[in-house]
Amino acid sequence: MNHLVSGAVAARPLVAWGLCVVLAAGLPLPSEAARPLLTDDARVVDPGSCQVESWLVHQKGTGEAWSLPACSLGLRTEWAVGLRRRFGHEAVEVQGVVQVKRVLVDSEPGAWGAAFTVGSQGIGSDPRAYINLPVTRVGSREEWLVHLNLGLLQGDNARGAARVWGWAGERLVVRDLWLMAERHSPQPGQWQTQAGLRWWWVPGRLQVDATSGLQRDGPQSQRFFTLGLRWIFTPSSQAIPTMKKDQPMAPQLRSTQGST
Repeated sequence: MNHLVSGAVAARPLVAWGLCVVLAAGLPLPSEAARPLLTDDARVVDPGSCQVESWLVHQKGTGEAWSLPACSLGLRTEWAVGLRRRFGHEAVEVQGVVQVKRVLVDSEPGAWGAAFTVGSQGIGSDPRAYINLPVTRVGSREEWLVHLNLGLLQGDNARGAARVWGWAGERLVVRDLWLMAERHSPQPGQWQTQAGLRWWWVPGRLQVDATSGLQRDGPQSQRFFTLGLRWIFTPSSQAIPTMKKDQPMAPQLRSTQGST
């Protein structure tokens, strides 16, 4: 997501990007969940554009703070490097994640889209490679979206790769406000469900979200809450980028081409 022009203008978004990573990684809030939606979509930001997704997850006695910047240099590919800081009964733990997502079939209104993702999580303590195939169905007026995921997560020395799956749905409620729900399983015997709202505070540029859900690991279960923020920008300018994420294109709705 480059295409830098003058150093002074281009540096401001990049400096802010770096600050988002540092601040989100250092927030002392008490989880085991990751991004507000763990189920990925089959879309990437526009070439030359970037986004920073930061979110907090809170459970009883534990929590996480995440920041995941991502950019596209073109070729229908998005590159992401993120940081996670966990809090709880044990010592504070900081881990990294890297990911590359390539669009295979564009997500168009009234059709299915597909992408392929490869990455590694837990960098710094327990790195695990993963692959994922997200597919997305877009409503004819982009008033709803359905996402399906199927992938593999590398196991430890005693176990092979674990199958990962998930589904999520998003529905436009009123202008700039979306309802979302999902069910996600990182491995057999573990799953989580959650639902919440996503709102374009500044259409096409700044988005906030909040969810509540239940996480189960065998016979044990815990409720959790998340609060997230997404900032979309173009490093080469201050103009609002256009993206095909979460933003409807129907004539009567605001069109800007917008998850964990």
